[in-house]
Amino acid sequence: RLAKSGGRIALSWWSPPAENSFLGLFFEAIRDSKAPVSDELPPGPPVFQYSSSNELLRLFTNHGMESLKIETISFSVRFTNSQELWIGVLNSTVRTSAMIYGQPIEIQIRIRKIFDELCKPYQREGILEIPVLLKIAKGEVPVMRKRFIGASTSAFFFMA
Repeated sequence: RLAKSGGRIALSWWSPPAENSFLGLFFEAIRDSKAPVSDELPPGPPVFQYSSSNELLRLFTNHGMESLKIETISFSVRFTNSQELWIGVLNSTVRTSAMIYGQPIEIQIRIRKIFDELCKPYQREGILEIPVLLKIAKGEVPVMRKRFIGASTSAFFFMA
């Protein structure tokens, strides 16, 4: 989280669920299950707040970054089945897993059944191949006489 004057910063962010099946399958299953919003969701900014290139550019611009560039990266990830994807994502995310595990068990089961159905079009020859789409934002810290000493999710800090 540190960059000096003239240094570079890069940030990756998931594309929206409609464009990114890797997480989109989970959000679609939750939506289609008609699950209520869980009270167990950890606090934080909207999950896809910076999924639009405009929002990523605004984040960097608002903090004085220069030479901005946004790239969209696409690739596929292979799994043996929907179970492997389910376990992998739910064991490695905070908010997505809370949206599901915060539900009563009968709704979790309903979400999982819908999820498995949504994965079927991606299953080919015994392999589940899921497309991933994300954005990479890049920018440079302006060259200045003040020294950059750190950053948080909403501000960059400089020292005179």
